[in-house]
Amino acid sequence: MLARLTPQGRTAMERATEALHEIEFGLGALDDDQHRDLFRLLHAVRTEQGDFEEGEA
Repeated sequence: MLARLTPQGRTAMERATEALHEIEFGLGALDDDQHRDLFRLLHAVRTEQGDFEEGEA
């Protein structure tokens, strides 16, 4: 095991996740078409880096 999440770390992660959701990850200014474009671009980058298989969303 390389790392372990402590109870304090888990609490911090949960709070940070909640805060990001509240501000829409800072993407609230984008319209639907821009969201789709961003998703498509990031999906291509992450697929190329091996984060998931081609065709997997």
